Amino acid sequence: MPYMKDCLVLLLRRCLPQRNDNMTEREQAMEYFTLAVLLYYMNGHPQEAKIWFASEEDCWSVIMNNDTLYDQINAHGAWCEVSHIPSKMVKPKLRPW
Repeated sequence: MPYMKDCLVLLLRRCLPQRNDNMTEREQAMEYFTLAVLLYYMNGHPQEAKIWFASEEDCWSVIMNNDTLYDQINAHGAWCEVSHIPSKMVKPKLRPW
């Protein structure tokens, strides 16, 4: 069983987020608050840290880049959960009617 856990951690560290290329231009400009969930151990006990970010891209950069919080706390798993609360609104274009 420990082998499967190690494989799962390796997959979490190596997988890159996939983006939906079929989104319209308006949807791409919208950004939503995103929750980063980091799993780590402290004194042998599993812990969970949750941090809010203004965009999904910011969230994944903390998880995937080197020398970030993920590496500093020696996390063994992490993911991003996108909320339905917009952090960047797209204003409609003015129409001269």
